[in-house]
Amino acid sequence: MPSAVTIILNIFSQAWALLVECVIAIFVLGVLYRTLQTVFTATMGAKYFVVESVSAIIALTALALFAFLVVPQLFKAAAAAMPETAGCGPISEVAQIAVQLIGAIGAIRMIIAIITGMTAAAVGGSRGISEAILTCIEVMIAMVLASIATPIAVAFLGNCYQAPNVPVSPWPTITPW
Repeated sequence: MPSAVTIILNIFSQAWALLVECVIAIFVLGVLYRTLQTVFTATMGAKYFVVESVSAIIALTALALFAFLVVPQLFKAAAAAMPETAGCGPISEVAQIAVQLIGAIGAIRMIIAIITGMTAAAVGGSRGISEAILTCIEVMIAMVLASIATPIAVAFLGNCYQAPNVPVSPWPTITPW
């Protein structure tokens, strides 16, 4: 089972790398589009569209900084709050695997939300930006709840059974015929 988990986590790691490259591509294309729009509207004399384009560039930059500076730190903080091991036996291993998968899925959900927000900012929508931030907050709350629920579940389901210490009598046991 751990080999399957390492394969899944490897796939999530590669997906994370691909999505980060998508963030970079969307940022570059969005800024290029908005810069060209700014230049074109400035030559036409449309002040409103210039302000809109500049604010979109600022929003793209803020989301890119959020994606590269804040999301990894949030993920590290939430992963540090997750318990490493608790209890013993198979339920402890399942809990450890669940914690790793919850963290990986949460990180991928965050970066997908950032991609959605950056795409919305690039084409001029503001709803996607707020949804991206809300999704990141939702993932953080889910990771905190998982860090609370996992040790509780392991405590109830994964306690090791220890046989009570029964003293052995030095006297032979007499059994009736």
